[in-house]
Parts: sequence; structure tokens; C-alpha cells
Amino acid sequence: MSTRSSNKPVKNTSHNLKDLLAVRECLSFLDDHKIAQAKELCAQVLKRAPDLVFANHAWGLIAMHENNYAEAEKALRKAIKADPENAEYLTNLGGAVLNQDRIDEAIAIYEKAIEINTENKEARIGLANALHEKNDADASIAYFEEAARRAPDAPGPLSHLGKALIDAKRYQEAVGILLKSLELQINFAPAHTNLGIAFQEMNMLNDALECHKTSLLLDPTDIYAQYKIADTYIKLKEFDKAHEHYERVIELAPKDPNSYTKLASSYFSNQDRYEDAMKIFHRALEIDPKHPLTLNNIGATMYDYGETKTSLQYFRDALALKPNYLTAQHNLALGQLLAGDLKEGWANHESRLDVKERRYVYKLIHKLFGIIPKWDGLSSLQGKYILLMHEQGFGDSIQFVRYVHMLLEQGARVALHVKDPLARLFKSVSDQVTLVRENDPLPKCDCAYVLMSLPHALGTNHVEDIPSYPYYLSADPADIAKWADKIDALSGNQTDLRVGFVWAGNPEHGNDRKRSIPLETFAPIFHVPGVKFFSIQKGHATPELAKLAPELPVFNIGDNFNDFADTAAAMTNLDLIISVDTSVVHLAGALGRPTWTLLPHTPDWRWLNDREDSPWYPSMRLFRQQDRGDWPSVIAKVASELAVLRDKKKQNLA
Repeated sequence: MSTRSSNKPVKNTSHNLKDLLAVRECLSFLDDHKIAQAKELCAQVLKRAPDLVFANHAWGLIAMHENNYAEAEKALRKAIKADPENAEYLTNLGGAVLNQDRIDEAIAIYEKAIEINTENKEARIGLANALHEKNDADASIAYFEEAARRAPDAPGPLSHLGKALIDAKRYQEAVGILLKSLELQINFAPAHTNLGIAFQEMNMLNDALECHKTSLLLDPTDIYAQYKIADTYIKLKEFDKAHEHYERVIELAPKDPNSYTKLASSYFSNQDRYEDAMKIFHRALEIDPKHPLTLNNIGATMYDYGETKTSLQYFRDALALKPNYLTAQHNLALGQLLAGDLKEGWANHESRLDVKERRYVYKLIHKLFGIIPKWDGLSSLQGKYILLMHEQGFGDSIQFVRYVHMLLEQGARVALHVKDPLARLFKSVSDQVTLVRENDPLPKCDCAYVLMSLPHALGTNHVEDIPSYPYYLSADPADIAKWADKIDALSGNQTDLRVGFVWAGNPEHGNDRKRSIPLETFAPIFHVPGVKFFSIQKGHATPELAKLAPELPVFNIGDNFNDFADTAAAMTNLDLIISVDTSVVHLAGALGRPTWTLLPHTPDWRWLNDREDSPWYPSMRLFRQQDRGDWPSVIAKVASELAVLRDKKKQNLA
């Protein structure tokens, strides 16, 4: 958003000098984020000269600062009516329209601005952002391919094309295009930045770093490049170096709250520096107390720190300022669900389907809805054939597949999209369900829906409405018998308690640092006598088992699982499952197996607050951190309770 005064003359030049100087002062106030003063002064000018083009433009900019994009559009269109060839005014109008989610219209406005002034950098950035918001990688690529054909000797269109290919996850092609851009102009800094982004996505972090360093050598004032090198340092876990670049941005733009907010968020999310983060956040609010991103990020930080109830007001405040702010709406949803406010929580949780941070995850689902109509969640499904889509993680599908039974009771025919690792297990859902595997053709259904939207559609408005079953999945009897023989052979007797355990989740999960437990912290459990422990851990963490003392009664069976059906069969032969919050606990609960779930101080929303049981899984018990990061106390309690359970088994066998 530009606040510069246009040098382009307009038709009516009979302006009062006092008004022109007042508008200039108004724009200075705006640059200093003194919104109230700018608004008061501009209103005075417009009262005297309601058709003054510069004042209407300024009023539009003020409205944009207040996130009142409809008012901004009205004022900017009035300015453009008087000065229709002003590329700066058109660029700002494009921003106002884009913020009202009228993406195609914004693209057309940006294109007109670029046609008037081909050197308009802000219009090109706005256009790139609009194409990105469109979430249509093919359209973005096609647009910039055409732009590159129109200007074959210009590095800019090729650089934009490279970024569009990155957004489409076509990294190798992006690198090739960006190198062509640099062949045209080796010192074109944006191409070096985009090349660094491509290398980072390819996990070539040192190469990414060199690209970003080159870009900043060419243009050390480029704020976007400063942010991108910070991203790479964070990926390298060199957080202090990342923060140096955020601080550099603050030096470059001391009155921009975004840079303070990025630094504060990183302080907490990467280094647990809560107090430092809150100080920086409040500096951002001093600059702009109505900055939606800052309010949302304060809420997210407070939420993760454990101030979950207080955080909700920050999300509401952000949404009041920017009603279409889907990230804040999604964060609010998670807080409402955690608090047990399920009706409002599920409604706001629908934002996950469109929120920018998850857009790529749901790209295929939105394409599906273009092929098979999306169920409206209200109309009768009696006699209808509905396709339910897997979304997010395996645990989510396991948790929400229970709702299939409610659809069957309504007289629907159900096809269930299933990821391959769940395919054999989900045969046990119901013999009335058609499983659609990843490479199967789409069935001819009347409508489609996503699994995690079913609670919203089917009226799970209160905790008491959760459809809870003793179990709703089961293992294959032949697999159970096979694993019974293996576990019996490893156990050596029938009297010891048999416990399956998982200590680590997927490291790519956003909250894994808080939900996973270091194996050395988990290990005291293994010293409880009379218990045999079976690791049902999969993936990157299993090699850590080799560090345990060889005399401990710990057996690694997880490496022998081919899919969730194998895991289910093994679980059926165990007395208890102890696990951090991963798909394993959902599987154990869905099987009706006794399960102890270990939760961080701020748990995932589905575990609710302040209870030791789960309304989702009757066989589950929750062990919560009482203090943030305090796993040793949780493990000590688990070890104590494990000894009690061991003694009960021995008494029952006596």
C-alpha cells in the first residue's frame, strides 16, 4: 500500500494550497501509524473539498489501515474517477478489493496498473499476491509464462514464474527458470531470493543461505529478502542469526508492526522466550493497536503457553478488525473446541478448509468438490451415495470415522476415501461401506464431504453429544493370532503386565516439540518390575532404543508393522498402551484397548481441559503436564500407576 503523492497531473488543478498541505501532513501521520490524527485531518479536508482527489485517495488509505476495505474501495474509486490513469491509485484499489476476497477483480485492477506503469513494483507484487491467493498454481504459472513471452529479455517475469513454480511444489523446474532469469541479469536480487526459497524447499539449506546472502548484498534494504534469510536460519535452527535479520527489518521499517510481530513469534515458538515475546508484541501494538496479525499472534502465543481462555479474546479482536481473517478464525475454533464450546468451535473449524496456511493440504479436496458436489450438511442423505474424504493425519481419520455409522443410520450409502496404511484396518468399519483407496477411480456419488466436518453437520454441539462407542474398529483374527505367538515368545510368561509404548510423534508436526518426550525422560517407566514393554513406535525415533540398557525388558516390535492393521493386531495382545498424542492413541481408543495418553500442558483441542478421561474414547485415561514442559512428573505418576495395574493383574491371575 503506497502513501506516496502522485506526480501525475489531474485534469482539475484548482486546489487550495492549505488542503494540499493538509493531505501531505495526513499521509505523514499515516506513515507514522498515527491513524486517529490522519483520519481527523483528512475528514476536515473532505468536509471543505469533498471531491479533492488527493484527499479521497488518503481517506482510502486510512480506511485500509483500519481494515475497513469496503470504505477504502469507495474512496479510492472516487479518486480514480477523477484520475483514471493513476497507477498508484489503482494499485491501492487492487489491495482493497483483494482484501475483500474478490481475487479475479483485484487481478484485473493490478494488470491495469501495470499496463499504465510497467515499472510499478508494488502493482507487480500485488498481482503476484493475488495470484497466490487464488490458490490456482496452474493459472499463476500460465500468467507468468505469458508475461515472460511478452518480455523475453526481462528477468522479472521469469523470477515471478519461478516463484509460481515453487508454490506448485515444482522445485526443479523453478530452479531452472530462476537461473534463466539470472542469465538475463545476474544482479537481479529478487531472482536470487526466489532461488533461495526453492533451495530451502528442497532442503538444500546451505545453498539457500548463499542465495539469500547474495540477494542482500545486492539490496540490503529488501525487507522480503531479510525475512527469507531469517526463514532459512530458523530451518537450520540458528535462531539468533534469524533474529538478527528480524531486528534489521525493524531498523529498516521501525514503524511497521509486522517485523516486531515476526520477531516476537519466533522468540516464543523457537526459544520459549515468552516474556521477551510479549514485550516485543506490545511494542508492535504501541505502533498499531489495531493490527490484526499482531493480535492473532499474541493470542496464538498465549494459547500455546497455556493461557488458553485469555487468548480467545485476542482472536475475537483480530476478527472484529478483519472479519475474513481465516487464520484467526481457525485459531479461535481450536480454543473453543478445547474449552468444550463445540457448536461454535465446529462452525469456526470449517475455516480450516480455506485458511492460507493449510491451503495446499486441501487443494485436492476443493478440486474434488468441483467434480462431486459438496454436501451442504443439511439436506437428507436418505438413499444418497456420499463420498467421505480423508484429511489431515491418520489419527484424525481414525477418530472421525465413527461418524460413518450415523450416516448409515440416516439411510445413506457411504464410500470412504482411505490412505493405504489404513485400508486393511478400515475394512472393520462396516461391511456396508465401500473403501476407495488412493489410486482407485472415484465412485459415482451424489455428493462428497470431509470427515472432520461431520461433527458440525451431525449436531455434536455439546460434549455429551459425542458419539462414544466401547470400540468401533477391530483387528483381523488371523493377525491377532500371529502377533499373540510373537508377543508370547518375547514375554516368556503370562503373568507380567504387557505394555505397548510410543514416546515420539512425527517431527514434522507443528507441535511435536511439545508433545514428544525424549526417550531418556520416558525411560524410568521401564524400571517398573513385573512389566514387559513393547515399542510400537514407528519411524525416525526407533533407533533411539539402541541407547537403552540391554538388560531392560524392552522389545522393539514396531519396526515389523506394515500398516495400522498390524499395529491393531499387536495392540489386541497387550494389556495397556502408553503413548504421547499420536495416531497410536486414536487407534488404541478405537479398538477399545486400555490406553494412557500423555499430554503436554497445552494439549490438542480434542482432549479438552481439566479431565482425566476422554469422551471420545471410554477406555482412555489422560495424564497431563501440570506445569509447562514438566514430563518427569508425568512419567513418575505413570510409573506409580503402572505398579498398581501390575499388581491387579497378578491378583486376577492368582
